Amino acid sequence: MGKVSFKAKQGVYLTYKGYTYKAPQVFGEFIDNSIQSHESNKNALLMSDPKYELRVDINFEWELDNEDNVVKAKKIVISDNAAGMTATQFADAFDLADMDVVRTGMNEFGVGMKAASAWLGNKWRMESTSITDGITRTVDVDLTYICKNNIEELDSKETMDSSRSHGTTIIISELWKENVIKKDNVEELAKSIASIYRYFLRTKEIQIFVGEENKPEEARMLTFEDYAILKAPSYLDPNGEDFTWKCTVSQQDSKGHGISGFIALLKDTKDENRGVVIMRNHRVVMGFDPKDRTVGKVFYSQVGSKKYRRVFGELEITGFKVAFGKNQVNDPDLLEALCKMAAGTLKIKGANLLTQADKYSGRTKKVAPKVTPVTPSSQPSTPTTPPSTPVSPVTPPSTSVTPLTTVAPSDPSLLATGKFKFGGNDFSIQVKSGNESSELFWNDLSKIGEKALICKVNTTHPFFSVYGPPTKQVLAIVKALSIAKYKATVDSNNSASAMMNEFNSIINNQEA
Repeated sequence: MGKVSFKAKQGVYLTYKGYTYKAPQVFGEFIDNSIQSHESNKNALLMSDPKYELRVDINFEWELDNEDNVVKAKKIVISDNAAGMTATQFADAFDLADMDVVRTGMNEFGVGMKAASAWLGNKWRMESTSITDGITRTVDVDLTYICKNNIEELDSKETMDSSRSHGTTIIISELWKENVIKKDNVEELAKSIASIYRYFLRTKEIQIFVGEENKPEEARMLTFEDYAILKAPSYLDPNGEDFTWKCTVSQQDSKGHGISGFIALLKDTKDENRGVVIMRNHRVVMGFDPKDRTVGKVFYSQVGSKKYRRVFGELEITGFKVAFGKNQVNDPDLLEALCKMAAGTLKIKGANLLTQADKYSGRTKKVAPKVTPVTPSSQPSTPTTPPSTPVSPVTPPSTSVTPLTTVAPSDPSLLATGKFKFGGNDFSIQVKSGNESSELFWNDLSKIGEKALICKVNTTHPFFSVYGPPTKQVLAIVKALSIAKYKATVDSNNSASAMMNEFNSIINNQEA
């Protein structure tokens, strides 16, 4: 029987259940440990089995919660076949207080496993068999009891394992109601975990299985499918050759902060695929959830725009520090600055990729005019009998030609126009109908370089179905909101208060 350190102000463990984790990030902490164990012991693992492949299993035991009639997790088991823990590593695994332990890679904070376990539940059991000595080490944690009694050391058990197996298993029970995993959410959870570890799944460096504790044969191996990239002609030559709209990115500042990867355009605009994910150590740290893909605003302009729905990418960061939860970059302004530098390099055959996202609206095939072939008659032609009565002479046409004036038809989508000043420049605004978005209106910035703002109004929106087509008064308000939104986006980082102040100024001064 041995001892492992559990030093810290004991109440800190109970605070972790209130940390702003999301479930995929919690399971990511355990997977990170497995990957780091694999990376640090790759030679030994391959020597023990030349066909070795890293595998992580996440299994649930379910039970029906009679209070709300929902099936929830009763127990969670996370296991791997990595190298396991040596005596020293096992002793350090639970110690938050030892700042002298050197940690690198995916274990840089030395908090992840403890914080993740504490977020999930009150009781943990860890079993780890080291590849180096074949000893299985086991320790049990009752978090509430430990914190209540201020316990700083835990009893651990060591047994010899002759099976030559290795790896670590963590069993978590007495799950907190605040963070319990529901069975109905497992599909989305698995999808998010696959998104976080897309690099490792692509390169087949890891196999991740999700299943039920008592049905291992039904466990599902996670996969990640790359998104289809747009192949289309450039907006500069709509009838030209197709290009694959994907550009590599590589930017670095003088202090070693860098981004590398790609920015591309989606073939099909799906909200779950759009946006840029930020990766570190080849795993996603920001953007695994499509709703959280807010980094790299320069790439997608405003929410609802064509760029917003079409642009996606993956950027690996170097030199940046992240929060211990690995879900936030500590210097987001610097990251945005590097993204802005990269945006100017996104060109294919002279065409800017982001402008392509704005101007591309799908393929339009030219249809040749239908020609009705003339079928010659099968009967021999009969000579025409000349008329018996004299024919009046035909008066030759006048040689004076009256020129025809071609009047260009008005744009049927144009609903209103106007002008406004911004940054010392004169701008024009056109309010047009459009159904590219489900929003009531949005700004199209494709011609902003020409000092022209286009406001698109979805005339099929339910609002107009209820209250009738847009009136002059409604269009004046929409126009003012469009101008105010554009100014607030450029000048005030999309501040809602700045936008409303600008809107009131426009309406009060009748600038719209």
